[in-house]
Amino acid sequence: MNRDVYTVLAEYSRTDGDGGPARLKEWIHRYPEYEQALVEFALYDHVFENSASSGDNPAEEARLKTRIRDMAKRMMQEQGVVPIASLLDEAKQRGIAPAALARELDLGLPEIAKLDRRLFDAATLPKRLVSRLAAALDRTYESVAAYLCMPPTLSAQASYRSAVAPRIVAQEDFAVAIQASATISDEQKSRWQAEATHTLAEKV
Repeated sequence: MNRDVYTVLAEYSRTDGDGGPARLKEWIHRYPEYEQALVEFALYDHVFENSASSGDNPAEEARLKTRIRDMAKRMMQEQGVVPIASLLDEAKQRGIAPAALARELDLGLPEIAKLDRRLFDAATLPKRLVSRLAAALDRTYESVAAYLCMPPTLSAQASYRSAVAPRIVAQEDFAVAIQASATISDEQKSRWQAEATHTLAEKV
């Protein structure tokens, strides 16, 4: 039985993490179609695992994250894969403004921004939304799903007075957020609520 990318990443995250590169290689062998997602997930997991011990040293934490991101880019380049760095950047490269992307996806601008920053719990995202996003960006379903399954990010424009960056807020349930949205119509809400029964968490 085929498994979607979210199910594979969820199972990988529950396995013993002591295997290091050998464990990652084993999972890539098992699911070669999700190689990009597995590599990125493992690298980000390493970042956040080490962040706990480096939380009192912002400079060291920043260096660690930069090193891991560079490693991720290098590994992707070696595999001939160009991962999605930002949904909004992908759209911009195709001449699609955020407002146009929002119209294409039948969402509001706040929801587009949250998708870009991965502020929705990927398990709650409708498969239909992932498909429409992939079509709009001319990307594969798997690459978009892999991006959305990564940890959330802070706004690129964020600036902090403190030397320590604030922790990222908890991710939202997509259906709950849509229902509470003040920027989309009741008709749009109804359409997305109907799609919310088939999400990335659903096994194929």
